Amino acid sequence: MSHDIEDTCPAWLRRRTAGWPGRSPDVERLVITAVTVEKQPVSEVARSYGVARSWICTLLARYRAEGEAAFEPRSRRPLTSPRAISADTADLIVRLRKELTDQGLDAGPVTIAWHLEHHHNSRVSAATVGRHLTRHGLVTPEPRKRGQVRCSARLSFWRSARLSFWPRRWRARSTARGGTRCAGPTGP
Repeated sequence: MSHDIEDTCPAWLRRRTAGWPGRSPDVERLVITAVTVEKQPVSEVARSYGVARSWICTLLARYRAEGEAAFEPRSRRPLTSPRAISADTADLIVRLRKELTDQGLDAGPVTIAWHLEHHHNSRVSAATVGRHLTRHGLVTPEPRKRGQVRCSARLSFWRSARLSFWPRRWRARSTARGGTRCAGPTGP
């Protein structure tokens, strides 16, 4: 074992994955090979690859349990979502939408959220109700209102209109400063 681990792993790969253990299957393979095949100490491998000893121990346990499948990318999605609403509440949202629409009443997200809170003792935000209605296809998509004109475009229009009435010496002071401020007779 005369060669060093740094010879097997290029510096750019070590730098790229130093803060992100488990991101690259190549580094995982190199670490496992260094520990299992080359019989190098875990502390030395962790130091040379810039990863934590605990991560190497986790990786070794996974490799011993799963074999080559340990190198497959894993999902980082949580197993549960504790803040998600229950399936019963989601069904109730859809049912309320249908009932209110059949009665000819307002069946928007705010109204449904109010009914859920006052009649069914379930507090759900109107945004959540709207997301569930959209997910179930109960909302007809409408185009959003036209976006506002950017402030800088509006200001540049008004600035040019105002400058046309100012005396020339005031305009020169304003444009000499890059045009960011309009300097009047008492201005900066």
